[in-house]
Amino acid sequence: MLAVPPPRPSDWEVTIESPLSSVATRNERPEDLSTPLDRTPWLEFTLQDGCHLRTFWQGDAGSSSLFIPGKENGKCEKGGWLNGSSEVIQRGTGGEKRIMMTFVHGFPVSGLNPAADADSLLITSVNNERMVVSNEQAPQSWLILPYHPEINGWKTSGTVAVEVSRDMALDEQRLQTRLNEVRKLWSGWLTPGTSITLLLVESLHPQLRDPAAGAWRAQK
Repeated sequence: MLAVPPPRPSDWEVTIESPLSSVATRNERPEDLSTPLDRTPWLEFTLQDGCHLRTFWQGDAGSSSLFIPGKENGKCEKGGWLNGSSEVIQRGTGGEKRIMMTFVHGFPVSGLNPAADADSLLITSVNNERMVVSNEQAPQSWLILPYHPEINGWKTSGTVAVEVSRDMALDEQRLQTRLNEVRKLWSGWLTPGTSITLLLVESLHPQLRDPAAGAWRAQK
């Protein structure tokens, strides 16, 4: 089991932007709707079994610590990153809390379906504001997960960006067929009952804090 201590006090703070705040008109550029992403590097830790964990922290020295059990089979994914799902223990001034986490290439994520194969997710972009992942079964779509400092990891919000040209809106039936396929595929990655919001974008902008900036439609 690895006990990850809280970091030293930090003088920066991140406010998570709502992905729905940037639904744009044709004349608005994504760069005008979102700031560039924060490039603060993540921290890496090594468990007793040799697997590696990576994440960020915010807050002061009183922030909570994570206690992560080592893998029973002693195996990590290729590259040595912690993978799979396990229960972690968070300890802080408010007491002890147990959280089910899925480790995506070493990054802790809450809200993914434990039965899903997290190793098949591809990380498009990740920082201390959000994570963007893709899956080859759902091409041209990306799951966006905000970073939550209170759990020292990322948490699913059900937000999925889908690359769709505005011209496709001229054929609503074709558009809805495409969106239903995307919704069905990503729903299997989330805990049952999670509501999905689709953000239609002409292109993804992983270099921005809000990678779906410039979305021309949001659909529940």
